[in-house]
Amino acid sequence: MIVLCGGEDLRLPSFLAAQGVTAAEALSQLYNATEDGLGADKVALYSSFEGVLMVAGPAE
Repeated sequence: MIVLCGGEDLRLPSFLAAQGVTAAEALSQLYNATEDGLGADKVALYSSFEGVLMVAGPAE
């Protein structure tokens, strides 16, 4: 499920923590490793998104 789209901020544990994400450091490491595995061109493309856009609220 896509909850939000964002650029480089999503790679930062400090950003995730500020948004209330628990275990932000661990999630950031997993996210970055997965995204890095897609290749530098994809990382650059995803990082070019400016800002953060909420697509849907969390499931309740």
